[in-house]
Amino acid sequence: MTNDPENVSFMISYCFSLVITTVTLAGILFNVFRMDLRLFILMLVLIPWTFFASLPANKMQKIQSDIQATLSDYTGFVTEKIQRLKMIKAAGEEDKEDALNREMAASQMKAEMQMAKWEMIAQPIIYSMEAGVKAIVLIYGGYLLSKNIIETDDAVTLFRTDCS
Repeated sequence: MTNDPENVSFMISYCFSLVITTVTLAGILFNVFRMDLRLFILMLVLIPWTFFASLPANKMQKIQSDIQATLSDYTGFVTEKIQRLKMIKAAGEEDKEDALNREMAASQMKAEMQMAKWEMIAQPIIYSMEAGVKAIVLIYGGYLLSKNIIETDDAVTLFRTDCS
């Protein structure tokens, strides 16, 4: 694994991202707890919901990586074919190369179709989760604001944190 720079780079960036996300989440929870205990409990309910919505997104990220790999392979194949076009014609291998071309294009199409299927699943989950969180923040934040439990700047901070 240590000889593969791509995997090492991915692991390093993933670890940094995980630390930053964890610290951000802890800071948000601390600020929400400071504002209102009920809102803090509500946030503890919403966090697993957000995690559930991120599961298809993780699968989509892997599929996108596969799409990039197949596209790279196909681009390399086309580039190589162009460079040796005269040799292919001289050897009479056009049919073999055309079959290989169709196979590479089918592989790319399969990867794109898999991504489209996962997007059909993930996008409604992600957008419904986002709408639910925004509705909760607006309704409950407005309620807390109207009862003078939190101040206007806290409500704005809460809404801006939700929208990011």
